[in-house]
Amino acid sequence: IRHGLDHDPERLRHEFARVSDLNRADRSTDFPDADVSEFFNSLFAPEDRDQSREAAMVFRAASTTAWRPRVDTIESVRTLIEHGSPVGIVSNTQRAYSEFEVRSLGIDGVAPVVFSSDVRACKPDPRALLRACELASVRPTECLYVGNDPSDDVKAAQAADMPVLLIVEPESQVPMSDVPTCTR
Repeated sequence: IRHGLDHDPERLRHEFARVSDLNRADRSTDFPDADVSEFFNSLFAPEDRDQSREAAMVFRAASTTAWRPRVDTIESVRTLIEHGSPVGIVSNTQRAYSEFEVRSLGIDGVAPVVFSSDVRACKPDPRALLRACELASVRPTECLYVGNDPSDDVKAAQAADMPVLLIVEPESQVPMSDVPTCTR
């Protein structure tokens, strides 16, 4: 028992399902996302939020292979910022553990950072992209969305009326015929 937390696996599964069902109750999207921080918070007393965040990070470390951006991403983002271009990040992941990962990249000046858990919808739903535009006080047509998922990223940008640049990984097995056509 650590931090006074003593839950059996069945109770954890039940609590995760309960919180996920509550989060996914919004049927206004075909691509709902839960906020796992609510699950971790439900396991701890309100005054123990630090332990809740720590539990989320331990879960992430135990359940994810090494996460890292493309080799040239950090340098490209820094160059854009140095030249005065605003840069934001939109990701299909959880703020509960990915916020730390983004901060650990050591890139100052990235804002906004929007995770799918913030808007309770994953790409290709455009909500996260539209929220980033709202936070940055720009119109979607004034942005360039750079993504690496030929389906979710392109479709989300198109639904948001945002120009999109698709970075196709050399090892990608996706046939280009499966990539949605961009009209901009």
